[in-house]
Amino acid sequence: MNKKATLLAIFIIVIAEFIFLGWMKHSYNTTMAEGKVFKVPATINFSGDFYNRNYILVYIPLFQTKLEGDKNLKEGEEIYVSVYTDRDGLMRLDHAQSSEPATGDYFIARVNYIDKGTVNFKFPVDRMYVTKDDLKKYSIVELSEKVQVKEKKGEDSVTKKKNEVTAQIRIKDGHVVIEKILASGASADKVFTTKGKNLKIKYSDGQTTKDIIEGQELSEEITNKE
Repeated sequence: MNKKATLLAIFIIVIAEFIFLGWMKHSYNTTMAEGKVFKVPATINFSGDFYNRNYILVYIPLFQTKLEGDKNLKEGEEIYVSVYTDRDGLMRLDHAQSSEPATGDYFIARVNYIDKGTVNFKFPVDRMYVTKDDLKKYSIVELSEKVQVKEKKGEDSVTKKKNEVTAQIRIKDGHVVIEKILASGASADKVFTTKGKNLKIKYSDGQTTKDIIEGQELSEEITNKE
């Protein structure tokens, strides 16, 4: 009897997981196809074996906003973060609340902590899924290279990324997916065609050390495709 109960419990768990995964896939595909497009600031994480995965790790630095309504929320509770597009075309956070907004665009996140009316949370997505073949189209050098720039005459140079990296996301019914990575406004997988051995990069600390690129130099061809 105990054996039958155990097998039944395992069967129920497997079915539940199957249903959950099916729902997640449906939600992802629906959001990707029908979600509203936004552009957000982003940083790509090149650590590990970058070219041997089926996703790109993307950090989106949107993690806190003012909290309206119920402020007695606990860690892990859901919040609804209302968003808007600024004059530069980037998505910005307006506020968060514990109930679903009646109007406007929003995404669902979970509370990390609340401090003086500001809620801190983790952005709900940090991966853009791609095939290994498509990963080869992303140039680590071009997307991570830094240059010295003088913003004003007579001032010291400052270090900036050669290409401004942003992410194009889609939002629908509170769900978020990352659709593409943009390099200076163009799709990063079409701007650079990368050939050669994959590189490993040790990043500078911004003060005493420089970026160190290990491995064979890449040959890059700018295709100017959009």
